[in-house]
Amino acid sequence: MDEISASNKRLKSAHDSLLHDLNNEISALDKRETTLNERVQELNRKKHEIAQAHGNLDATGDDLIEINAGGRIIVAKRSTLTQIQGSRMEALFSGRWDNKVMRDSRGRIFLDIDPICFQAIVDYLNEMTISSKDSPPSPPSVDDEHKHILNHQLELFGLGPECSLPDSTIIKDEGDFVTLHEWLEEDGQDGEFSLLYRGTRDGLTNDAFHSKCDNKGCTVTVIETTCGKVIGGYSNTAWSSTGVTAKANRAFSFALSGVGISSPCKMKSKDANDDDAIYCTSYFGPYFGNDNGCDMVCGWIKSWPSSRT
Repeated sequence: MDEISASNKRLKSAHDSLLHDLNNEISALDKRETTLNERVQELNRKKHEIAQAHGNLDATGDDLIEINAGGRIIVAKRSTLTQIQGSRMEALFSGRWDNKVMRDSRGRIFLDIDPICFQAIVDYLNEMTISSKDSPPSPPSVDDEHKHILNHQLELFGLGPECSLPDSTIIKDEGDFVTLHEWLEEDGQDGEFSLLYRGTRDGLTNDAFHSKCDNKGCTVTVIETTCGKVIGGYSNTAWSSTGVTAKANRAFSFALSGVGISSPCKMKSKDANDDDAIYCTSYFGPYFGNDNGCDMVCGWIKSWPSSRT
């Protein structure tokens, strides 16, 4: 009986401790929510003041905006141009600065920019208005000659992460792409995403993965598990089929969404100089960790070398 009583006391103590931690966490979240709400209210107040001083208080999303982009006249609804909140594109066409923007002789907003690239951006925004989050439009695209100009315009209008979404069928939330960019930027590794390999397109085999991803430099791997979790990893060391472990001092794994994942989280290696950050072998696909124990692995064993049988 004494043992049962002691066990009950330990259980109650653990329960009380967890409850105390939970209440503290709830209190901290409530305070953070209050602070964020206050910031939003202050931001909206400043926006209203700017509109009073420099813009059009009667602006609505149904307004048709005429834009003279480098000599080409482009017309779009205000709601189309401002749908990516917080971007410079949204600020420019929100109406808050209507009295300050440069205009041509006919009163149209004048932008001294390449019209081909700007048209590609507007076309993308138009597609966004009729697309669902589960099926987003393809990123803006132009011919090779204009790609560097398009990238410059995307940066100019603050549309980089949103309009440079990689062609992913797994990640459908734009916020998750922004999170990945932020994680990469923390280590000075951020850049544009370019799809190398897709299992449903290229084949769910180790050979297919390595044929597309070996010797391609830094990579982000995104995996959807059978239970719907979206996880993955980043390696600043290129994949190969050499059969050895390799150092990747910027590598990390991550979890974005799914059952049991309350918010995106990033997990870095305990030792940045670990020689076993990734395992490069043709017998598996992406393999984070070493051959004696892994953090995350994706692939199908086709056959082990004789030394392992």
